[in-house]
Amino acid sequence: LERRDNLSITTTAPNYFVTVINDVNTGSRYVTVADTGNDLLPATGTLGPMTGGADGLGSITDTDFSGGLVSGGATGLYVFDQLNDKVDVVICPDRATAAMHNSMITYCEIHRDGKLFAILDPPASQTAAQMVTYVRDTAALKGLSEFGALYWPRVQVVNPDKTLYGANANVTIPPSGHIAGVYARVDGRKLGGAFDAPAGTDGLYRPRNVIGLETAEVNSKAVRDLIVPEGINAIHSADSPLYIDGSRTLRQDGSFPSIPQRRGMILLEKQLIAGLLFMKHRGITDTWLKAGERTTLLFMLEYTRANAFASTDPKKAFWVDFGKALNTAATAATATFYGGIGVATARPGEFVVLLISPDTRALDAELAALSAAA
Repeated sequence: LERRDNLSITTTAPNYFVTVINDVNTGSRYVTVADTGNDLLPATGTLGPMTGGADGLGSITDTDFSGGLVSGGATGLYVFDQLNDKVDVVICPDRATAAMHNSMITYCEIHRDGKLFAILDPPASQTAAQMVTYVRDTAALKGLSEFGALYWPRVQVVNPDKTLYGANANVTIPPSGHIAGVYARVDGRKLGGAFDAPAGTDGLYRPRNVIGLETAEVNSKAVRDLIVPEGINAIHSADSPLYIDGSRTLRQDGSFPSIPQRRGMILLEKQLIAGLLFMKHRGITDTWLKAGERTTLLFMLEYTRANAFASTDPKKAFWVDFGKALNTAATAATATFYGGIGVATARPGEFVVLLISPDTRALDAELAALSAAA
């Protein structure tokens, strides 16, 4: 019947519960209360920090984070199974180890059947050469998967609390949280936003509240030329205010080798699966196959109009097939509808090359005229 929030048991406080509830004008209509003594408060002198605890933080290992399915339920990453398709990206800040990185990729690509994408942090205090060694040998990430991307270097932010993080004005932290923020901002900008690369010099694509980098080595073009072929995405400020300069997954020879291509297809698959649930438990007939094809066509047309694909011409952007070649008597015997979808995704441009030469058009026209007159 009544609710009183944020009351205090301190007698001198303005929100002391006795004063509030017993107030003649604004107090309770149903009850009065009394403070029966000082037993509500600890005895004077006993307040202070708790001691003697053992929360086990010192013994946490990579296995605690990577987790798995155990008899008592799920641990580590596998707790995210409960959220089904409500998770899009996975990060594990400050746990940049070979074991954890491989566990994240395995979880996203294998266990979750390619429905998640992993943002990988660099190990701390790494040079470009050390990062290359890490990717090639230590963690063996190069060419491993389209379902993850690695960024370097770590970034600096304003120290939020000097009592916790030391006296320095800035602290160095893993970039994955800021990168995930850019992903979310770009995803939400428009329909099919995941098909847009989360990188570039425009303000929309910049990591916010980042004021510096762990190392300025990345600002050298020669250094970036070294790391980019290894699938390491750079964060630098060499030719612009600090920005993300890279959109490569760990695998460059796959079907969808860039971050927007792979993440766009993850989004597309999730939404199509949800949109075609109406076909479950319906008869495998021409009527329902056509209904599935029609729904998919309308969905793909919306994405085409949103400029999510390589072309805004539907004939060049995608194809859809729910026909008899895919849905045979044998497939019907497995109680399965089949739909084929081909998508022309756009790979983001990484380089701008200008070919500059003298403008000889006037001279060429004059020489052509003289030649014609002769």
